[in-house]
Amino acid sequence: MDALDTVSFFEENPIPMWIIREPDLHIVSANNAAVKIYGYTMEEFAKMCIIELYPSSDKEIFKYIHDTGELDGSDRRIWRHLKADGGILNVDFRYQAIHKKNDEQMCIMMALPVDRKADMYEIKKYRHMGMYGFLKKESASESELNWMEKIYDLVLGQLDKSFSIEDLASQMSQSTRTLNRNCKDLTGLTPSQLVQQIKFGRVRFCYEAGLVRKTEEMAKMIGYSDSYYFIQKYKDIFGTSLLK
Repeated sequence: MDALDTVSFFEENPIPMWIIREPDLHIVSANNAAVKIYGYTMEEFAKMCIIELYPSSDKEIFKYIHDTGELDGSDRRIWRHLKADGGILNVDFRYQAIHKKNDEQMCIMMALPVDRKADMYEIKKYRHMGMYGFLKKESASESELNWMEKIYDLVLGQLDKSFSIEDLASQMSQSTRTLNRNCKDLTGLTPSQLVQQIKFGRVRFCYEAGLVRKTEEMAKMIGYSDSYYFIQKYKDIFGTSLLK
């Protein structure tokens, strides 16, 4: 929880990230890591489409995969990206729809340079589109990381739905007792606390990225009809108020 209180998932994430507008693939915003690693300024990124990061020989392939709807979170291919100085980066690429703003679909793109030294724990930790620093266990096995990704996918795929422990356990194909134990071991949280933090982590990300501003809209994103109660819960989790 302390990582959530002090670090912006988008701006301070060590992996390059962009907010992309569909369908024209225009870059709405970039994070600090994208500026540092790619060498473009924020202003330069804001004038670009994401396809401009690809060498000419790769642009048509990327456009075809995007236009046919094959570009999603399951993509596992390594892509080449161009830096501002003309250098090439090989990147492990992720692209995911996150929010609609003024009837325009906004997506997030993450590109982990594969030449960079990073162990599997860090890669999986930052690859996910949810809560920053969610794993409290100092080391986790591959199966534990896969379990964590599965529960994230379930919650993010039903963001505005409520979950009982029984519902969650059923969808995770395990008993409520095992679900409780896994949550506690990996995150230090109960299942209900974990679901809540995943949901509010997504809201915070969208808020910090400028995709949502109205509290009513943020509350609705995660199934809250009472905006006042939502604001109080947000402050309880992050220690900061949405009301400035």
